[in-house]
Amino acid sequence: MSILKFLGNGSAFNYESFNTAAYIDLGEDLILIDVGESICNELIKHHLLENRKNVYILITHTHSDHIGSLEPLLYYNYNFLKTNFQVFYKKRCNLHKLLCLTGIDFKFKVYPFPKELGGFKLDYVEQKHIPGSYGFFFYGKENFFFSGDTSIINQRAVEELKSGKLDYLYHEVSFSGSKIHTQIEKLEETFPKEIRNKVYLMHFENKEDIEKVKALGFNVGGPKDE
Repeated sequence: MSILKFLGNGSAFNYESFNTAAYIDLGEDLILIDVGESICNELIKHHLLENRKNVYILITHTHSDHIGSLEPLLYYNYNFLKTNFQVFYKKRCNLHKLLCLTGIDFKFKVYPFPKELGGFKLDYVEQKHIPGSYGFFFYGKENFFFSGDTSIINQRAVEELKSGKLDYLYHEVSFSGSKIHTQIEKLEETFPKEIRNKVYLMHFENKEDIEKVKALGFNVGGPKDE
């Protein structure tokens, strides 16, 4: 079972499955990948922010279903937790300005993507979605790629999965025909059936699509009950 866990696996308008967001629990430290509108509640409900030394938040892009919980999380930490929260995004000035417009009245920083985080070597790549969209390579206890939202499949990630350098690949999927998301047909063409068990799909528009990708031999990136 992968070290990467999910708080939700839904797309922007899937209100049943919560926003797609993942985490790595490292004991004193917690790494979060994206925190959409529904995620602050999930983090608090499941006590995932308690007794942490550091909480690291990696942002793939600035759509609200990926950053909507940043403002309440920063306030929650400032008022209650007093933990070392660090938010990472390449276009950090843009994200900082956006958060300031929400009315945050205390000092905070947005950091550039790090090269190492929580014992992992981290590499980021630009994705084709909206300007300022990124995916992440993690190398450490496990090696995996996290696509974020994208309409393309990163060829480096594909080759590293096929060669065994990557243990898993987490990729968004769409059945809607949207030009800014990866269509299921492209994923079927790219990943032969014998390695689809290493490909975890996420960002589902509805629960019916989850059953469809399972039937095709893909895994599902999602909470345990998925």
